[in-house]
Amino acid sequence: MCPLMFIRNQVSMLRMAQHMGM
Repeated sequence: MCPLMFIRNQVSMLRMAQHMGM
């Protein structure tokens, strides 16, 4: 399991959630 990929996935989810919130 690559930690970088996990972090990137988390950031992507956060950005998507922010877009939906706005």
